[in-house]
Amino acid sequence: MIAPLSFLAFASVLYSFLITGVEGHGYIQDVTIGGKTYPGWDPNIDPYAEPIPKRVIRKIPDDGPVLDVTSSDLACNVGGSKGAGLVADAQAGSQVKWVMNRWPDGAQRFMSS
Repeated sequence: MIAPLSFLAFASVLYSFLITGVEGHGYIQDVTIGGKTYPGWDPNIDPYAEPIPKRVIRKIPDDGPVLDVTSSDLACNVGGSKGAGLVADAQAGSQVKWVMNRWPDGAQRFMSS
């Protein structure tokens, strides 16, 4: 008989072979605050626009990962500490909704909570 802990370890390893991919990269496509929608920063288009648009969402260089887990860039991405170019007004109690680009629906709840 397999000990419960050994079985759990075996099942975890077996399950890891069934995983085909991880979706953990993306960015805020748009945010709606109090009924007004603001486009997010699109790292594939916005850096090349003339003039470069100002957004309520901070600029990011791409939708790739920050690989150094000890880096301060982990919280805001590379260059994210510079902040955004615009500020969105919100009344107390306003509903805030955002749409993530390329993220599964369930991940948004956990990543933003």
